[in-house]
Amino acid sequence: MRRATLSFLGLTALGILAYWGAVATRLVEMQELVPGFLPWFYSFPLADLWIAAASMLAIFSLRTKRVQSIVWLAAAGSGLLFLALNALLFGHNTGLLYQQSVDEYIEIAIKVYSISVGAFFLWRALVIAGESRKQVAT
Repeated sequence: MRRATLSFLGLTALGILAYWGAVATRLVEMQELVPGFLPWFYSFPLADLWIAAASMLAIFSLRTKRVQSIVWLAAAGSGLLFLALNALLFGHNTGLLYQQSVDEYIEIAIKVYSISVGAFFLWRALVIAGESRKQVAT
């Protein structure tokens, strides 16, 4: 399970950096799909970079077997969940979620990844916290 956790943390950090790198270099052109879309979309980079940083710090702390991994896993997981749920409701409220396009399918895949992996990170943080508590008690 540790290997899966490290793999998802690395994929999350690299995926976020690659995504925003593609947006910043205009490899991915963003369009105003609904009124207010672009300002909403461009409010995500700092929060996403926080998730990437938390993921990298979780990798470091898991590899060095530090108890801080609980905090970094929880930060990455809760960040992923918050942003995915926010994007899900934005898509529902504006109707973007129901548009049939390759771009929207990619966004749906990102939401599914973020919700499932975010929940996985939170679960792993709880498991590690429980293991740490058992070690302290003995």
